[in-house]
Order: sequence, then C-alpha cells, then structure tokens
Amino acid sequence: MPYVLVLDCGATNIRAGAVDERGRIVHIESEANAAVRERPDRDWLVWDLETIWSKLLACAGRTVAAAGASGCAALVVTSFSDDGAPLDHECNLLYPVISWQCGRSAGMMDKLGGHMNPRRLYKITGEQPLPQHTLFRLLWLRENAPQALEKAEQYAMFPNILNHRLTGRMVNDPTTADSMFLLDISRRRYSKEILGHFGFDASFFPEILEPGSLVGPLLGSVASAIGLKPGLPVIVGGHDTQFAVLGSGCRVGDLVLSSGTWEILFARTDRCFGSERNRQLGLKHECDVADGVINFGAQWIGSGALEWLGELLYPEILDRQSRYAAAQKEASAAPEGCEGVRIFPDLVPGTIGNQGGKARGGTIEGCTITTRRAHLYRAMLEALCEKLHEGVRLISESANLHPTLLTVVGGGSRNSLWNQMRADRLGIPIQLTSQTENTMVGAAMAGFVGSGLFGNLDEARDAIDFEGERIEPRG
Repeated sequence: MPYVLVLDCGATNIRAGAVDERGRIVHIESEANAAVRERPDRDWLVWDLETIWSKLLACAGRTVAAAGASGCAALVVTSFSDDGAPLDHECNLLYPVISWQCGRSAGMMDKLGGHMNPRRLYKITGEQPLPQHTLFRLLWLRENAPQALEKAEQYAMFPNILNHRLTGRMVNDPTTADSMFLLDISRRRYSKEILGHFGFDASFFPEILEPGSLVGPLLGSVASAIGLKPGLPVIVGGHDTQFAVLGSGCRVGDLVLSSGTWEILFARTDRCFGSERNRQLGLKHECDVADGVINFGAQWIGSGALEWLGELLYPEILDRQSRYAAAQKEASAAPEGCEGVRIFPDLVPGTIGNQGGKARGGTIEGCTITTRRAHLYRAMLEALCEKLHEGVRLISESANLHPTLLTVVGGGSRNSLWNQMRADRLGIPIQLTSQTENTMVGAAMAGFVGSGLFGNLDEARDAIDFEGERIEPRG
C-alpha cells in the first residue's frame, strides 16, 4: 500500500512518519528539538538549521527503512510557521532563523501604528499582531542587523528552506505565509499595500503555491541519504496547526481545538469576519489548507502554561511526561474550584483576553496557607477551560454558529482530566479522533492529492475513519 513520507519539524520534536491512504501511521521516528541561544550572554533564541536538517534526514532514513522504500508515493514538509531568515543568492543564511520563542522583536509592535492603521492591517491580514510575525522580525533586522537585509536575495520561511533542501526550489504556501503579517488573506497572496507601507516588495519572498501542489522532484543527494529513489514528488505542505485542523476530519462549519503548546480554537468557515469588534476581542483568521476556506478563531497559551507551572511545582520530576502524569493525578484529586484559588493565565500578548500586544502578565489569587500544588495545577486547568469557553462563545456569536460538538486534537487531547473539564464547562461533548497524529494525517492527505491518488482533499478525508472517543458533559 502506498504511503506519504511526512517530515514534521516541530518546536519540541523532529519527526518523520509514513502515513497510508487510510490515515494509518505505518511507522514514525522522532528526535528531540529545541531552540538554542544565539549568544551565550543573551537570551535570544534561534534554530540550529544544520542540526535540525541532520536529525530530519536521520528520522526519514529510519522510517523509510521500516516502511519500505518502494511504497513511498510522495514527501511533504509541515512545520511551525512564524520563523524565517534572510538568504543570499545561493540560499545561504545571512542571519540565523530566529525562534518564535524569542522576544527580541516585541518592541517593534509598538511602532506599528506609525506605519499603518492597525484596523486596516486586520482587515487585510485577518491576524492579530504577535511579536514573532515576520513583519516584526524584518523591522528588527532593519534596525539591528541591516547588513543581513541589504545583502539578502530573499527572505524565506522555515518550511520553505526545508523544501529547498529537498528539491532545490524555494516556494511558500498560504498556511505559512499568513503568519508573516504580510498576506492578503482573502486573496491568499502577499499584500502589495502592506509591503509598500513597510518598504518591501513581493519579489523579496518566495512565490506562493497551494498545499497539494508540486514543489519539485526529490534531489538525488537527499534521496540517497534517506534510502529513496530520486525524482519522487515533493508536495507543498505548510503550517502544522492548519494540517492538524485538516487532519481532524472536521468540515466547514465545525469547531476544532488544536491543543498543544498553544491552544488554537478554529471554526472552519467560508469567509472572514474582520469587524473592528472582532479585532478588539482578539479574534483572528488563518488560511485553511483548502483554498477558499478560512480558519476563524482565537488562541492562547495552553500546554505551554501547564509546562511552565509544572516545572515550578514539580522540580524533583525531571522527565516531562512523568511530571505531566504526576500533576494530572494530583489535580484529579483536588476539589473543583480549588478552594478559591484562581489563575489568570495571560502569559502572552495578542491573545483573547490579552490582545493589543500589552501583556499584563498572569496572576494567581486566593492562595492560603492550606493551598497545595494540586490546587494550583487544577486552577490552571480550570483557567484554560475558561479561556476555551470564552473563545467558543465569541467565535459562535461572530460567525453565527451553534456548535453541538468540539473536536480536540493535539497533545492536550490525551489528557483525560482536561477533556472532562472541557466538556463540563462547555456543556457539549468533546470529540476525539481515532488519529493520534492529526498533523501528519492532514499533511499526508495533501501529499496523496498532489501525487494523484485522490482528486481533492474531500476525497482524501472521506477515505479515513476519524471518529474516536466522545466525552459527554456531566450534570
């Protein structure tokens, strides 16, 4: 049976998976990933491209060896979307790829209004400004490393760079480009208006192709390194979040929560809802994998907040998974309401409840001498459920939706306590999927369309059984 080799470069793991046409994981390999300090004396974070590339090839080689080279129909790259770098004419980095976790460009957001009206920017991009967006990276480079931009032939996003290493061709896609804060979301093309205001030209960035299109044939040198034949089609992928939405099996009109480091709640819709009210509420739009479909929603820090709190409360447990399990077990025994302890997890600017780029910081209240770490951890879960409830309400009101179900994907979907708390707070069932690797499944769907096995994404979705466990609300 044919499979698509999905190269998935995430912030915490680099993975290569073989996914067959029914959405089943044939084999998967993984290695740890993490941003590194650009300089020992500063907290600036970047991605080590050569280390990532080496790990990606190693994972791909082991997956191909296990799944069989003859079955590979295509390759697809999916990755985080915010990060990129200026490149010279030979596509060498002129400055390291700055990680989305690095706050160096936060100050650039304060200068936004001096260039262009934020209301107009929201109308065009559909996005809320975040420090990691490409526009603010470019403004930071212009002030702090001007020589890198002056020498640059182009500025490419991280998945663009990986695709170039696979094929020798540099292309972008709408699901990645919409995090640049430079995209006209209704046209799925760079906005000449925005670029003109900030002194850039569309030719400075790779051309945009739709997911499922052909990037090019796999280079012989890469094919040899991972055990495949040269010339296999490399298909346009893109932003891991959008492929998780596609890989959830949800249709237009459905609500899906991608629960990971970030909680990203989307309704798949057929239009934008770019009112000034929605901008002020912190609601956002992103390009869906499917042309003509918009992901309308909101985001807030999710498992990232739990990991931050877990490290503080459980320092004696070094293994992340063991710490997570211990915290969940203790929180399960803590009473609802946490005996008055409340957390307001506004740790990151530009999200619902904390939009506009002015972070007031998270707060904890109601602690007494009897408060234990289980109270605090459960209080964080309750706070995240409140964020979800607020997001569902705002999105439903703005898009005139009446949700009867919420599909949850991502690492946070495997937390049984959290899922039950979500269902109880929303008063509607939580639907899990039978697929545990939704991002890979979504990327593979695009790969199978690009390789000709399916005519479109709907056909690819209909070939997969997505339905998994359903958690009903109590009471």
